[in-house]
Amino acid sequence: NGTQIDLLQLSHPYVNDWMRTLSDKPCLGAWSNRILKGGGHVRHSHPRGGVSNVCYVEIPDESSGHLVFYEDSKPVRRIIPRAGLVVSFPCSMVHATTKYKGEQPRLAVAFDV
Repeated sequence: NGTQIDLLQLSHPYVNDWMRTLSDKPCLGAWSNRILKGGGHVRHSHPRGGVSNVCYVEIPDESSGHLVFYEDSKPVRRIIPRAGLVVSFPCSMVHATTKYKGEQPRLAVAFDV
């Protein structure tokens, strides 16, 4: 319940400036995630990269939409997102987000290097 945009395919001055800051690193993917009420991400990993990163841009409701890490299918860590927080973790680490319950959209930008 939301949208995801591949930032590597988007031509916009702000995005282009941001991508230039990553130019000395092999960026394998970059995308924006706009999550609406009821949305979230199922458990997954990014096996092609080395480090996954997520930057939380707008988080109107911090009580839901948490980032959860898993080991052996069991949750082992929960991160409560807030605007301005950047989380980096191994791409191979299985992660998900809990269902977002906020009334206003939640926005994050993620990229793998």
